[in-house]
Amino acid sequence: MTSHTRELLMSGRRGEAAALFGFAVQQWPDDSTAHNNLGFCLILDDPARALSHLTTAARQGYEPLVINIYNRVCCHVGLRQPRAALEVAEEFWQTRPPDWNDPGSGTLWLRSGETWELALEADARRALLDLLLDTARAQGWHDDEERWSARLARS
Repeated sequence: MTSHTRELLMSGRRGEAAALFGFAVQQWPDDSTAHNNLGFCLILDDPARALSHLTTAARQGYEPLVINIYNRVCCHVGLRQPRAALEVAEEFWQTRPPDWNDPGSGTLWLRSGETWELALEADARRALLDLLLDTARAQGWHDDEERWSARLARS
């Protein structure tokens, strides 16, 4: 199902992709991957609903966590909640799991200017740090910008 939904997403058919994972969530409500994937499909069109599914996935133990955090940050950016985006990431940064050395690769929405593009096998850790740095910079939050810039330089 994942490869089919990836094809749907690549052809711009996000609603159809979301419907497939919506069905999966109905069938298996305790499946963290189904919630995470449904949330991912909804990020661009309904970030509030996406955030709800992504938060559920995190509570259910979705791994790799860095991908879930990245997706949740994307939702907050889409909802124009930059402070919440940085707070979600900061909490993760302070309590990140031992597998942090594994950057976590997967299909992500990467922001390019004002648009989002689907990226296959993207480095989630690098994408997260880049998005946080851009978010802090756009808000003129110099302390946050310096903190995320330093973390990016160390990664």
